[in-house]
Order: sequence, then structure tokens, then C-alpha cells
Amino acid sequence: MDGLDIGQTTAICNAIGKKARMEGNTFREFAVSQMLLAHAEELYAGMQRFNPTVNVSLEKKKVTQEDYLAWWSKAIPGHFEKLEALLGQCEPCTSAPARTSL
Repeated sequence: MDGLDIGQTTAICNAIGKKARMEGNTFREFAVSQMLLAHAEELYAGMQRFNPTVNVSLEKKKVTQEDYLAWWSKAIPGHFEKLEALLGQCEPCTSAPARTSL
């Protein structure tokens, strides 16, 4: 983007938001979007840690079946409770209309 290779997911999302003028019309909207990005990163990190993949089993990750089940039965519902609370205190976002090209 603009001759810069951006190699980190959050930076890419923020750069696209800035370029497309989708950062939010208020500081509150911007702050909420940043909190949502951080929340997504936390969920992704947990998914990477507590879930097997095609190439890496739970045993190779040194995660017990109990840890795996606790992630899904306790941690995930807790994350979504926090997300619901965050969204419950937010006003609807009113970012500038999307453009078709950057």
C-alpha cells in the first residue's frame, strides 16, 4: 500500500481503515474499533494455543483435553460476554461511506 509492505494483520486492518477513511467519525468509534481488533487478536491467539490443527495435534501443543474443553466451555463464553458488554455500551458506528477503490 503506497509502496509499503505491511506484514502485520492489525497494521494492515488499520492502514486499510485509514486509507478508506473508515476510522470512524468520532474518537469513540475509533476506540471501539481498536478494542474490537484487540478482542479478535485475543480470540485468535487462544484458538492457536488451545486447538489442534492439521499439522499440530493437541499433544504436540502440550495442551490437555481438559484445557481444550475448558477453552470452549469457559474461556470462549467469557470472551463473548465481554464482547456483548462492549457492544451494549456502543452507539451505532457511522463511518464515512465505503469507497470502491483505495
